[in-house]
Amino acid sequence: MSSGSLVQALANITTGPDPRNCISVLAMSNHKEILILQECCTDATGSYVIFAPITPDVFQSMLYGVDQDIPLMPFGFSILPNVSGSILDGTLLTMVFQITVKNVSSKQAVEVVTQIVKEALQKIIEAVN
Repeated sequence: MSSGSLVQALANITTGPDPRNCISVLAMSNHKEILILQECCTDATGSYVIFAPITPDVFQSMLYGVDQDIPLMPFGFSILPNVSGSILDGTLLTMVFQITVKNVSSKQAVEVVTQIVKEALQKIIEAVN
């Protein structure tokens, strides 16, 4: 999901006994002006990843509690077992994306969103296989 950029965890806070359940602040090597705030959770019922781009300035204000009104545009996905009765019949993937669209036609916006969803879906499939 990092567009081919190397990702470094700047902070990682575990949110339970499983170390995979955490909140992280990530930096991308080719986007120094953007950090990623990410939450991951997994248990017997399924898994989810939620992330939002933030600027380093917003991150600093979050750390020091300066600004309580922080604008976030979260993205994410969940992977849940598809159970029919007592039979596991694959998995269900739900993806959520939010984008701001300015100065483009509806057709262009749909094309951009469709491409983003296709690329994200392919990366998720590659990651879980």
